[in-house]
Amino acid sequence: MSKDPFQILADELTLIRKDMDHLQRTSLDKDEAKKLNQIVTAAVLKMAKATEDAPGEIQGALEADRDQMARSATQGSIPVGGRMTP
Repeated sequence: MSKDPFQILADELTLIRKDMDHLQRTSLDKDEAKKLNQIVTAAVLKMAKATEDAPGEIQGALEADRDQMARSATQGSIPVGGRMTP
């Protein structure tokens, strides 16, 4: 037995109302959306700045490590007495 067209329409409207209620509970209002946008924008800008600064920081760390290795190698090549023999 098929449903009455009026009952089908009523069922569909009930489903739409339930979907709208769910969307209202899970959606942000305008102020919440603005705050979320500010947070996300600030995080993206911070990540972009970190990405820009990273090559210089890495280069500085590599140079410091190279200098430390050179000092260690130099100190290791000097005899205990402090004089190098030819």
